[in-house]
Amino acid sequence: MKVKTSILVISDHLPMQERISHTLSQIDYKVYVATNGVEGMQIFKANNPDIIFLDLRQDDFDGIAWIQTVREISQLPILVLSDHEAPHDKVLALDAGTDDYLTIPFSMEELLARTRVAKRHLSSYDIKDHTLLINGNLRIDTTSQTVHLLNQEIKVTPNEYKLLVCLCQNMDRVLTYNTLTKAVWGYGYDNVETLRVFMASIRKKLEQVDRDHKYIQTHIGVGYRMLKS
Repeated sequence: MKVKTSILVISDHLPMQERISHTLSQIDYKVYVATNGVEGMQIFKANNPDIIFLDLRQDDFDGIAWIQTVREISQLPILVLSDHEAPHDKVLALDAGTDDYLTIPFSMEELLARTRVAKRHLSSYDIKDHTLLINGNLRIDTTSQTVHLLNQEIKVTPNEYKLLVCLCQNMDRVLTYNTLTKAVWGYGYDNVETLRVFMASIRKKLEQVDRDHKYIQTHIGVGYRMLKS
């Protein structure tokens, strides 16, 4: 019998929580729900879900610390739900290790599309050429799927890792927004703003370790290029 993909939805906004859980259940996902971070962590540890949807708007809840705690023990896809008015929260969440975000309000069609992408990520650590990609002080090990800069490991999310590999495999070439989004999220995904947030997060992580070198160049209106060091 086929095992259902399990999803944990954490939100204290009950109408949205119920709408999400109902939609996912209709598609035959197994859904767990929690109304706060403590309950969510208990369900996570007890049931080991495949994907997590986390609402960052909850009162008296440090969602960033929650994500960091999960990342210490698991690399499962985490998608955050956040307001238009809270772009800083999105950046902090990406830095903490989340994979993607949905901006509230969002349609159930978008929710399902993002869920399908997250589901692919469960088995998408599939860069087949096990090799070491090197650009100056930057080293990407595609066997262990780790990133090191100046011999220091850089903690990156699965999507950030894929973007870095794609850029490094195409050194000194300008890759369009469309090329990069397809490489990470697949065909039919064209959210350039999401790509920009991920690229800003990658840049920040690299610059925190090596301020003397610029690794990624923006080509406004076109895409990004990995500069050869």
